[in-house]
Amino acid sequence: KCNGLLISILLAATFSLSAQKDFRAGFAVLSNGDTLHGFVNYGSPKRNISLCQFRPDKNSSVVEYKPGQLLAYGFTGDKFYESRNYSSSEGVKKVFIEIVVKGKLSILKYGVQFYVQKAPGDLVELKTEQKEKKVNGVIEVITVNSFVGVLNSITQDCPAVHDVVSKTRLSTKSLSEFAVQYNSCVGSKFVEFESKKKWMVINYRLYGGVSSSTMTFSGSTPIELQKSHITRDVTPMFGAGFDFSSPRINEKLFFLIEVSYLKRYFQGDYTLTGTVATNRYDFYINTQDLRIPFGIRYNFGTGSFTPFFKGGFMFDFLLSQSMSGTLRRETIGNPVSTTKYTPDVPFQSPIKSYWLAAGVENRISKGFRTYIELRMENGAGPFGVGVTHCPP
Repeated sequence: KCNGLLISILLAATFSLSAQKDFRAGFAVLSNGDTLHGFVNYGSPKRNISLCQFRPDKNSSVVEYKPGQLLAYGFTGDKFYESRNYSSSEGVKKVFIEIVVKGKLSILKYGVQFYVQKAPGDLVELKTEQKEKKVNGVIEVITVNSFVGVLNSITQDCPAVHDVVSKTRLSTKSLSEFAVQYNSCVGSKFVEFESKKKWMVINYRLYGGVSSSTMTFSGSTPIELQKSHITRDVTPMFGAGFDFSSPRINEKLFFLIEVSYLKRYFQGDYTLTGTVATNRYDFYINTQDLRIPFGIRYNFGTGSFTPFFKGGFMFDFLLSQSMSGTLRRETIGNPVSTTKYTPDVPFQSPIKSYWLAAGVENRISKGFRTYIELRMENGAGPFGVGVTHCPP
């Protein structure tokens, strides 16, 4: 039941992703130089380099522009793309290339590849190279930052930046900082697009819910446990979590860590009927758990009502645990005997497991959001046996 419900939510999120468009305030510059202001679809990086979806207002029909039909397009205070000729093994074609920093020294990005342009020169690709090097008689393949030499050669007019070139990495953040420092050094006007978006954001959450758990025994555990009927535990749970994201790189992807407290109670029974006697086993399991899940979260959009998917791994630490039981033996011709029964199954901690979740988030205000999710956890239980945990 739990797995089926989880799958239905995941499918709903997937369908939402394919149909949802995220139109934001922006503009499109026509080939004749006229600028149209309106709303532009904030699509995926792969889509943005080949297509601009524009509409004058939120209720208008969508007009699609390809690179040859526009000089540029962008989003207010956000990403900016220019139509450029791009050379590849397939020849030269028109594409939308993202402008990260625009000035005397510009940084551009096409897909995952970075370029630098020093006005009025051409685009130069920034890349690393794999080279073989002999170390102690053994051939090793090393990575050479050939882009560092390119940056050094085109910034001779600003010796101050040469000290930081060797520390520059092939990333949006590092290259942006380098370009800003160079343009400031030579007194060039420049624009750093997305400068209002933060590189790192940390959000915290408080949450509560209801946990529904089942337990099964297998392997070398006693047969009466493996064949027993164990009741489902339904109990409240609560916790807190932190989300780490970089809106400047990807505003839909988050890394997360949570801490939650959970108190569980299981009751099981098994009847073993023989020709002479019948054994009736009853046992009780109590645990208090401190759970620390960590993983990733992906939002299918950026609007006020957003479906999301989460998944990762979890460590479950047992704060307290107990197991007790009784054995009721009914023998033909003899009185019923009842004795204490404690299975020889040691508790284990920490417990490692994996988890998946899907849900929707509703943004009420800038600093306040509510969400509901369905989560499934699966892994070893407190005795090293399977536990499926489905808090709605």
